Amino acid sequence: MRKGILVLFLILFFLSQSSVFASSLVRIDSDGNLTVNVLSAQSQLALNLPTGSALEIKKVVNRMPEGAEIVLKREGEKYNLYFDENSSLDITNWKESVVQIEEKEENKKAEVVLENGEFALVQAGVKANIPFPIKINPKQKRFQVETPYGDKYLVVLPLEAALITLRSKSLSKLDEAPFELAEENKDIVYRIFGKKTINIFNFYNLDTSIVAKVSASTGEVVAVEEPLWLKLLAIFLT
Repeated sequence: MRKGILVLFLILFFLSQSSVFASSLVRIDSDGNLTVNVLSAQSQLALNLPTGSALEIKKVVNRMPEGAEIVLKREGEKYNLYFDENSSLDITNWKESVVQIEEKEENKKAEVVLENGEFALVQAGVKANIPFPIKINPKQKRFQVETPYGDKYLVVLPLEAALITLRSKSLSKLDEAPFELAEENKDIVYRIFGKKTINIFNFYNLDTSIVAKVSASTGEVVAVEEPLWLKLLAIFLT
């Protein structure tokens, strides 16, 4: 009986995984190989593709040189995915994962989604909204964002940034709200929302909302936005 339940669970699990892969527009496997899901009728309808253009996109992807990047950007009211300067897809109405990046370690897998008019980078359920155009190098699994001060690498991804705030005790726990990627002092930082817990004489735990800023370039906690009274209370209690 238990074996039967286990087999059923595994079947359902792999079916759910395959449906996730199928719904992703672009899939980058653990070896850096890129495939595009544009041949299905559902995909062509969502992307409003003219007849024959899906096959052309497939040909462009197959010819992409080593080190080539794909680019996600907003242009006016549209959101586009570029494979080169002349080949792009209008993904404005795409409702599933846009780009899925596989890794051998489950918690390092990442995906880019388009939600509420903004791109977001998601990793192990941790989400960061990205207000900049995004460049992805499939072979190197490397992310860049285009900022007014030039391209910046996302060396630190959302899950690692979250863990940094907890390990450094900048935050005691995370809020469910997505992080925000922002440019500050010519660097890019994650604005991470959470709570700081202060234990008052072993009698009461006080939770206060604060924002920790983690550099996406170095992983350093560069600032913590918290009320002045909280800083003074922490000093008093130490």
